[in-house]
Parts: sequence; C-alpha cells; structure tokens
Amino acid sequence: MELIPSTTLSQRTTLAPRLLQSLNVLGLGAAEVMELVQRELCENPLLELPETGPEAGMESVERELWGDLLAANRGRSRRRHDDPATGPLEMIAGRETLADHLRTQLEIADPAGEEKRAALVIIDSLDEAGYLREPLEAVAAAAGVALPVATRALELVQQMDPPGIAARELGECLLNQMSPQQRCGLPGRIVRECLHELARGSLCTIARRLSLNVSQVEHATALICSLDPEPGARFDGGSSAPVVIPDVYVRRTRHGWKALANRELVPPLQLNRRCEQLAEAAADEKTLAYLREKRERARRLIKDLEQRQTTIVRVAEAIAAAQADFLVHGSSRLRPLKLDDIASRLGVSASTVSRASREKYMSTPQGVFEFKYFFDAGPPAADGGRLAATAVKHLLRQLIEGEDRSRPLSDRMLAEKLRRENVEISRRTVAKYREEMGVPPSCRRKVS
Repeated sequence: MELIPSTTLSQRTTLAPRLLQSLNVLGLGAAEVMELVQRELCENPLLELPETGPEAGMESVERELWGDLLAANRGRSRRRHDDPATGPLEMIAGRETLADHLRTQLEIADPAGEEKRAALVIIDSLDEAGYLREPLEAVAAAAGVALPVATRALELVQQMDPPGIAARELGECLLNQMSPQQRCGLPGRIVRECLHELARGSLCTIARRLSLNVSQVEHATALICSLDPEPGARFDGGSSAPVVIPDVYVRRTRHGWKALANRELVPPLQLNRRCEQLAEAAADEKTLAYLREKRERARRLIKDLEQRQTTIVRVAEAIAAAQADFLVHGSSRLRPLKLDDIASRLGVSASTVSRASREKYMSTPQGVFEFKYFFDAGPPAADGGRLAATAVKHLLRQLIEGEDRSRPLSDRMLAEKLRRENVEISRRTVAKYREEMGVPPSCRRKVS
C-alpha cells in the first residue's frame, strides 16, 4: 500500500463573507442589534447618529402612521404616569418581589433578633415558586442560630401571605393553605396519603384506597385543586424580566395594512462627514489605511441594517396580509401559515424568512406578538382548509369556560363539539391542546 497524490474537481456552494455578515445581521434580535450598533459607534469614528428625528426620510404614509403611534404612546404615558414626556421605553416599572413582600410582613411582626435573622435567611432562600429547598440545618448554620430558633422562624414565615409560602414540598404547601378542619378532614388526608394518585387524577384509586365513594373524593379534590401549588409564582422573580419591544408596528391605513419599522429601537446611522474628509486627505499611509478600513466597515454596517429593516418590514406586511382576519377579529381567526408561504409571496428563500422572524416582534391592534406566533398549523377544517392550532385552542377554551361544571365535558365530547364547528379533530389532539393550555381533565374540573 502506498500514498499517491491526486487531484479531483468538485462543486460546492459557499457563502461569501460579505453575504454571511448580512445574513447574520438579519438574524439578530432587537437587543443584539442595539448592542452591535452601540459597540460600532464606540469603536468606529466614521459612524454617527443623525441629528434629525426618526421620522426623517419617511414617506407621507409612514410619517402619518408614525405621528399616530407617537400620539397613542403619549396618551398611554399620561394615563399611567401623568408625565407627557414619558415614552414607551420609559414606562417599565418593576413589580413587588416575593422577598420584598415577606420582608415587609417580617418588619410588622418584629420577632426577636435571632429569629428575625433566621427568617431573613429563609426569605432569601426561597425559590421562584416560593418553596424552601435548603435544609433547615443549613438555614440555621447560615443565620448562626440554633436549630429550634430556625424552626420557629420557619413557622413564622409560613404564617405569612401568600398562604402556603416557604413549604419544603408540595404536600406541606397544600396543607398550609387549608383551614384546621380541612387539614384534619378528608382533603388533608388525601394530600398526606394519596398525593401521587391525586396528581394523576385517579379518583377511583383514591376512593378504593380510603374506602370512600367517588363523590366524596370529588368534593374533596375540588377543594384541593383550588389551592395554589406555587404561591410565590405570582410575584416578580426579582431579576429584570426581558422587555418585549416591537421591531415593527402594524396598523391599517387607507392604503391597507402597513408595517412601520421602530426607528427608535434601531436608529439609522450615517457616516461622519468630518472623519470621511480626513480619510481622503490623510497623508500618512497607515492612517489612511485605517480610516479607509473603518469607512468600508461603516458602509457595510449601514447597508446591512437598512437591508435588515427592509426585509423585516416586508415580512411583517406579508404576514399582516395573510392574517388580516386575525388583526381585525382576534385569535379565533388565526390562519395556518408556513415560512414557505411568506417566502413564495416575497420571492425569497424560507431561510431568509426564518432569519427575519427570529426574535422579532410586531405591535398589532390585537397586541404585541412574536413573528413566529403567526406561523401555526393545526387540524383540517370540514371545508378542506386548515385551522391554526391557536384558533382551535381559542374555540376549545370557549367550550370549557361555558360547560356545566357539575358535568364537565370530556375530551371525546369536546372533540365532537368541535367537529360540529367544522373542525376535524381527534380526542388525542384535544387532550394534547388541553394540556398545553394548562387545563385539567374533566374529572378534576368537576364541581359538585
């Protein structure tokens, strides 16, 4: 065996670095683009922000729409803050955290020094759901107190609002939300002895295990299901939640549905004329090469940002045209839509639409939605078309909210009702959608 060098010819497609950079900019979300622009403004002396407002260079239709949006934002700002200068990006206020809520109650209770110190450690150790996952011995060690003091501190925190807080497991959380009579009665017994069966909805198994009839178990489980298994989840987690700022505004005008880029989010850039003149007049070759490289880099970024904005606006307007019924009537009229549908409408590839939709949001008359919300497929309709899964879930929720709670609809009955609404759907699909909506099965929705 020997090695013999040989030459072969083959063809393969590769993206030029210039095109790859343009596609990368298109795929960036708003926060990433803002970070990129800020970094380039700091590093590139040939880049600057224009002194004119964001409405400069707009067509008359865009200027009219922009004025309407600013007026609407100013109106919301006055209603919320009584400050006409407050803009939409300044109206973000943090909610009270769980820790703040509990510390306020601790100050009112004003326990002894060691007990208060242990209670503060417990409060700071709670997870987002409001559970204490740390062993009580670790709490005592962290607070520098004896275990009995930490135990009393835990009992104090567990008596605070919201009920069920600072529990160490689900059963304790549920029991702490019950009255003394309920804890000693059947609801408490079910939680202590049959929690796993309760989670599975096996009411018949619970009835057999406790030697009761099913109706008694149903009444007790209805009370248990009304309790909150995550009492801390209603509060802010303490860290700043990601704020959704729309990349485009979609509104109806006399010219049809129009998408307008949020120019306050990614403002237009321009070349610094003074530095550009220096680049032309520089005598030193090293300085000249540096300024020319920065000028070319600035031009590429400006072009990429303009192309990104144009593509996002085109995709948003194509989505608005395809989902016009949703924009007027809401979720029940959402149509199924694929990336290929928008790609063929715009004459671009599906990958381009995918990049233009990644982490992009649009403000519509129905609220702010991520682009990918509109790309939805669902079960077929009786007329041969298809319904978006979101629209089917909307119909499903209406049926469940209107049911007789003493005789809730099973998944099979819900499927039959949807078929009467010309939605061809199986029982398994109904169960899948119901679970995704966080709705319990009929046996757990029943109220005597």
